[in-house]
Amino acid sequence: MIPDDQLTPELRKALDAVAQNPGDPRAHFDLSLAFWDAGLETAALDEYRQVFNLAEPGNLDFFVSAAKTYKTHEAWHLAAGMYLRAMPIYVKEGGSIPE
Repeated sequence: MIPDDQLTPELRKALDAVAQNPGDPRAHFDLSLAFWDAGLETAALDEYRQVFNLAEPGNLDFFVSAAKTYKTHEAWHLAAGMYLRAMPIYVKEGGSIPE
């Protein structure tokens, strides 16, 4: 249960989106980010795991976009995980891993 004083408008919106689309990795990503921004790091990590479970393994654009967004929110370890998920996709596609 989330304390009322930590239930931001962004968090409410993201919770609603996940309730409406529980299989959508983007909804879980948005909820993870909302939890992170609300200072609920454990909940953010739980949703981050859901993103990994639901996202299509070869969706390079999704993982890079998620990594960049986490990075802008200074969620460094979450960004790193998304970049790590993207690395084998770059290699598989015959490219090199960008800096």
